[in-house]
Amino acid sequence: DWTGRHAVGVHGPADLSYADVAEIVGAAVGRPLTAQQVPEADVAGLLRTAAFTEDQIEGILGMSRGQLGFTPENPRGFITTTPTTLAGWAYAVLRPALEA
Repeated sequence: DWTGRHAVGVHGPADLSYADVAEIVGAAVGRPLTAQQVPEADVAGLLRTAAFTEDQIEGILGMSRGQLGFTPENPRGFITTTPTTLAGWAYAVLRPALEA
């Protein structure tokens, strides 16, 4: 008889930094990756050269701003912690998709 909505956060088994993510994904795809923060003005300029509109650019920048100092809305707990590692996903899903 339940109706409505319920959101549940999904966390992997470990909290990762952007540097951790770059190292894990880089190993999976066979290329060294480095996490780098890029100034908004540089991102906006590149998006303009790709013919994005100013509204589209602002939307993308707004989503990026939301990641600065990101804290998950749903805290890590028994329900939100999953066994799948980023490395497991990257090797099983991402790498094959890039090789296709």
